Amino acid sequence: MGCKKCGPSIYDIAGIVIALAIATTVAVFFAQGAIPGMFIFTIIALVVSAIVLFDLVAMSSVIGIIGKRCGDSDRCICCNGQGLLIGTIGTFVASIAAITSGLLTTLIAAIIFVGLTVFFFTIMILKILSWISCVVSEKCY
Repeated sequence: MGCKKCGPSIYDIAGIVIALAIATTVAVFFAQGAIPGMFIFTIIALVVSAIVLFDLVAMSSVIGIIGKRCGDSDRCICCNGQGLLIGTIGTFVASIAAITSGLLTTLIAAIIFVGLTVFFFTIMILKILSWISCVVSEKCY
């Protein structure tokens, strides 16, 4: 017996639009030199994504050991896990790429990597909040 799959919801689409708006704004401000602490943010994003990735691996291992059951918390993992994994891996890879580009405001690649880091970081944070909300309310939206 498998867990019921959840398709994309209006919250997922709204999250992508919000993440695109935030990422575009941050990338424009970074390109103009208005955000001097981008290196620190990128390091924090890298560390947070590594911790979340480690937690996802640990949770999936524990769920695999315990056995597959479809309680409310498992449905929340089924519904939010894929987006959380995409956001986490995207943040990890984009932040490494941003750091290796030197975070120079004159490089177009650095501006793009900063935008991607902010985009995936926003997706990751929104999915974490969605998962917590689902677990607390014991419903998967």
